[in-house]
Amino acid sequence: MSLQVTINGIDRSLNINPNSFSKTDALNDEVDTCIFTFETNNIAEKPIEGQEVIVTDGADRIFGGHIRSAPEDEVVPGEYVYQVDCIDYQRNLDKYLVVEKYENMYAGDIIKDIITKYCAGFTSVNVKQGVLIKGIPFNYKYPGECSKELAELTGHSWYVDYFKDVHFFDQFTNLAPFNLDDSESNYSNLEITADITQLRNRVFFRGGTYLSDPFPETHEGGKEVWNLGYKPHDLSVTVNSIDKTAGIENINAAADYDFLFNYQEKHVIPGALATTSSDVVKFTYKYDVPVLTVQDDVDSINRMKALEGGDGVYEHIIVDKEVTNKDLARQISQADLDQHSNPLLSGNFRTNVKGLRSGQLIRIKSTKRNIDNDFLIRKVIMSVSGDKYVYHVEIASKLKGIEDLLIQLFNKSRQIEIRDDEVLDKLLVLRDSLSLKDALTVETGAPESRVGFARVGYSEVG
Repeated sequence: MSLQVTINGIDRSLNINPNSFSKTDALNDEVDTCIFTFETNNIAEKPIEGQEVIVTDGADRIFGGHIRSAPEDEVVPGEYVYQVDCIDYQRNLDKYLVVEKYENMYAGDIIKDIITKYCAGFTSVNVKQGVLIKGIPFNYKYPGECSKELAELTGHSWYVDYFKDVHFFDQFTNLAPFNLDDSESNYSNLEITADITQLRNRVFFRGGTYLSDPFPETHEGGKEVWNLGYKPHDLSVTVNSIDKTAGIENINAAADYDFLFNYQEKHVIPGALATTSSDVVKFTYKYDVPVLTVQDDVDSINRMKALEGGDGVYEHIIVDKEVTNKDLARQISQADLDQHSNPLLSGNFRTNVKGLRSGQLIRIKSTKRNIDNDFLIRKVIMSVSGDKYVYHVEIASKLKGIEDLLIQLFNKSRQIEIRDDEVLDKLLVLRDSLSLKDALTVETGAPESRVGFARVGYSEVG
């Protein structure tokens, strides 16, 4: 172990108690932190909020960021101890607000453009291309917020590393450098707990609507109004099998069309054409069909039934009006079942092997625990014990943000378009300066002294 701590460009390793050092690597876009105790008898060396901190272990940089706080404690006269709390570089990424609209660009290219324009000092070497975005506006959002939104839309993850390089990658391909098995050769103290509070094995889906196939309705003529079964789209009319014209009630003139229809009221009235009761009037149109599906995980239902009794059913509903396709609704429901039809497993373990970071997928294949599953590393806490690093790793079987990603994960090649009609207001800030110079003149000798002001200088910039 060769821990080196540089503060504001100066090596302060001798001032650091190694056993006080701890670093928390939080999940992807969450801020990483590190803490340590700084001791000195020279108050001029005191760590100051905002100073840059770089921590290395040999050739490896294990933290980079800035001091968030460093409260001082004078334990004895002339001996100062500072509890230094640091956060990573993400704070510096979010200095300026993004006001942009992007069209027909890949998510990774959007992030690269934002970094170039708004994030001086940061790079994008590890930004992957991602999914094609048809249109997305950012209206006064920080770069980190923009990156998080793109990540959630495309099934990716992102973070800022300790060299100020932004990473943007498919979260399902970010594998840990090693896995866990029953040999326990590279870990210890593995604990796994199950949580059934989020379990569901029947998913209802309520989406938007789609247009039906052409639907015919046949009526007799001679009426003042024909009531339809549904609100009509693409209406066509025939009388005795002869095509007639149809306009829109209250918009088109009756004299110009044979019939007029009203979408909201679901009816048709006569226009210029008069019909009799012997005429056969046929309306053909499409109507809105709601996307309603239900999906079961039969195996999960049977398992819960055997375990708890009853019918074993745990229900859930997903509502997304933007989904207008039943097949996609079923895919989304199935994805939700894949994630939640088994109890949520969470756990933690300890290891001395470096290389793990949050956001990686680590596989646990344990016969004695009856587990063969990928787990998401949610947090890695590094501390120092003697001359070794100890890593406390927190894991979960459920992937972060999966509910928000279901649509995108099933068809990553599709284009994404959101809020296409949002207006971006870019305010141009003009800074003007105005200076006035006045002189005071006092005239004496007259019966009444007079005081006057004379403007002797004026300038305006802007």
